[in-house]
Amino acid sequence: MRSLVPKPRLRAMNPARAKSRVRIGAMLLLGASVLTPVRAAAQDAAGDVEALQRKVAEQDARIAELERTVRGLAAANQAPATRGEAFAATYRAPVVASPASPAAAPPFPAQGVRPATEPSRLSVSGDLRLRQEFNWSDKDARDRSRTVMRARLGARYALDRNVTVGARLVTGDPDDPNTADVTVGDFVDDLTVSLDRAYVEARFGDLLLTGGKFALPLRGTELVWDGDFNPEGLGASVSAPLGSRGLKAEATALYSIVSEAAGGHGSDMLGGQVTLGGRLSPFWSASLTAGYYDYHLSALAGADAGDFRSNLRARDGSYLSDFDLLDVIAIARFDGFGVDWPVSATAETVHNFGAATGADTGYFAQLSAGSTAQAGGLRMSYGYMQAEADAVFAAFSHDNIGLATSYRLHQIALDYALRANTQLNLILYHYRPLASDPASPGAARDWLDRLRLNAVFAF
Repeated sequence: MRSLVPKPRLRAMNPARAKSRVRIGAMLLLGASVLTPVRAAAQDAAGDVEALQRKVAEQDARIAELERTVRGLAAANQAPATRGEAFAATYRAPVVASPASPAAAPPFPAQGVRPATEPSRLSVSGDLRLRQEFNWSDKDARDRSRTVMRARLGARYALDRNVTVGARLVTGDPDDPNTADVTVGDFVDDLTVSLDRAYVEARFGDLLLTGGKFALPLRGTELVWDGDFNPEGLGASVSAPLGSRGLKAEATALYSIVSEAAGGHGSDMLGGQVTLGGRLSPFWSASLTAGYYDYHLSALAGADAGDFRSNLRARDGSYLSDFDLLDVIAIARFDGFGVDWPVSATAETVHNFGAATGADTGYFAQLSAGSTAQAGGLRMSYGYMQAEADAVFAAFSHDNIGLATSYRLHQIALDYALRANTQLNLILYHYRPLASDPASPGAARDWLDRLRLNAVFAF
């Protein structure tokens, strides 16, 4: 007998849909099998919440410690790469060695070989400076305008935790130790490039040894040392704290080979300096530096007019005077107006005990305010400098004006940090020869002016 209930009609299922349903079913079964023990585990884990919170707190503490370490390494990488560059940032900027340079820092800036723990042993840095210069006078000197360029590229490589080697390429005349500038306009000839540094540094605790051709390790201003001068020889420096009040002492020695002679004695300089300083109160810091530099100038075969410059000379062409220089520098800084407006005062005197005449003394004084350490920073300064004919060894002193000695100079400077690595600078020199200059008693004594506009791009 046939059933009266109609049988359902079976339809063929799409194979893809069948597989999909199989997968979905399998996932549901798997989820059910997983959720069951998870729910049980969640109920059992209620008592472990405090333990997990303690672990999270420990991890946060470790992360904070790592962040402090990273910030410390970043600060070390931003510190001057060499003692000479640290000196330039601290003491040379006010005196035009490198316009648009960082504002003066407190005494004893960070110095020495970079930590071996930094990510890379190789560090590369450099800068390009473009300058427009205008010269005029109130009487008889010829007006002149010129465009000047300077490019520098340096590299340092840490062989290990204690030893670093370095070198630097610069533009300019390789026979002139006072400048790396190139005057633009010589029928578009290519620029001359030379090696102005090649050195090795070794640090043993607080002792730093340097050999080769390296940045000047001495503290000072351009009254005595030009910003582009790099001695050849050996340097040593050691520093130590004085008590627990933040004061510090530093001693530096330098042996510089001036001119080597194949037969007989050559020319060299042996000198050193001692600096005492540090923070005296929350707003005040100060330093006092005394240096003595003894030159022995027996061989002068390699010297030319650009080396003798304005020092007095004997009839045979040699130097009339010996050079035994005592150089004393005092610096005071006030930070009470905020980090962007430090105020600093510098005073310096140099005396040549080996001078053959009474033209043996030089002076420098400067007042500055502001900082260009951050983008948008502004710095202003006024300085006065005077040097008699044999007060300093002219071959290594500044070349900001046409007179290396026998001058009096007023200087006004304005620096602006356009970006962290770009600075603009305006500086005016108002100067004239000394009326008592024994080298040129009948020379014109009118005031001369030099205005420089600089743009410095560093990396």
